[in-house]
Amino acid sequence: MTVAVAIAEPEVAPAATFVPTLWWDFANTANTAALAKAKTPAKQAKAAGLDWLVEATDVFTKIVRQPNAIEQVGIGPDWNGGPIEQYILVPGKKAITRTDTGIPLSIMGGRYSILQNLRMFEFGDALVDSGLKVVGAGEFAGGKVTWVQFELPSEIEVHGDPSAVKPYLLLYTSHDGSRPFGALLTFVRVICKNTFNAAIKGAADKFIIRHTPNASGRVEEARRVLGLSFSAVETFEKVALDLSKRPMDNVKFAEFAEVLVPSPVREGPATRAAQADENREMLNDLFTSSPLLDGVDFTYWRAFNAVTEWVDHHRDYRASAGNTINDNKALSLFDGQASEFKGRALEMLRRN
Repeated sequence: MTVAVAIAEPEVAPAATFVPTLWWDFANTANTAALAKAKTPAKQAKAAGLDWLVEATDVFTKIVRQPNAIEQVGIGPDWNGGPIEQYILVPGKKAITRTDTGIPLSIMGGRYSILQNLRMFEFGDALVDSGLKVVGAGEFAGGKVTWVQFELPSEIEVHGDPSAVKPYLLLYTSHDGSRPFGALLTFVRVICKNTFNAAIKGAADKFIIRHTPNASGRVEEARRVLGLSFSAVETFEKVALDLSKRPMDNVKFAEFAEVLVPSPVREGPATRAAQADENREMLNDLFTSSPLLDGVDFTYWRAFNAVTEWVDHHRDYRASAGNTINDNKALSLFDGQASEFKGRALEMLRRN
């Protein structure tokens, strides 16, 4: 994963605490200043290292077989009598390939519509007049998923919490068909950098962006997405304020954690049950005494932040074929299992 980030970090961490990194904050510092200064979509894409293109190329399959007698006559004198290799075009399939590296990112159907990275910056350019500013951009899994991040011109103040919550809008696309061109609303608690989406009743956190053929259409679509985002921010603020007014003690949180992270129902490896116990113990410790929650009242809001701190900064993530640990962590927090886990925790707290 490569990232260009232009987010100012505090020079000194709060006493007795640490400032953990955000899931998108694996910064390429060589690009940070250039990204902050870039004023046009093309320059922003270049500063972020996302000015590369993709193209659809033919896909071939290789077969190895013994030639028949007629074919042997035309092979030539260098043939050693063994099997020959032959490449056959795969109909209806195209390799979506990075032109800068020549590396294929995916195999898609022949009707797959390519959308270049630059489109995200062009779309975001229509949001600048609304007070948004680009603060980050990057890629996951070698460029299969790319994104651009904008800071919204507002903050949420939550009762009983000394840290503000900042909303960000992420535009994203994929070159492997895993995600459409869309927008994701993400909130960050500034002190601890807990991240959470607005996937709550009455406020969607993701919006699919319609392809528009001209500049005027992109502006109209940008305004639609921005309006939905601001509406979601208002809804999330109401939910956060409600959680902050509801007291929760250690006993009640422990009961909540038992339901959120249950022990395996069926008999299985002892390590699974032990892992569940360990995770609940960590959650309880964070709720009780996390230095990143100093000054936060013992409420449902503190409980939610204990969960998000564990998911963001303490949960184990693994590498997989083609993806680093950081790739898988980022994608899981982006819109995968980690994001779903946070959403489930939030809904449990809202209902109880």
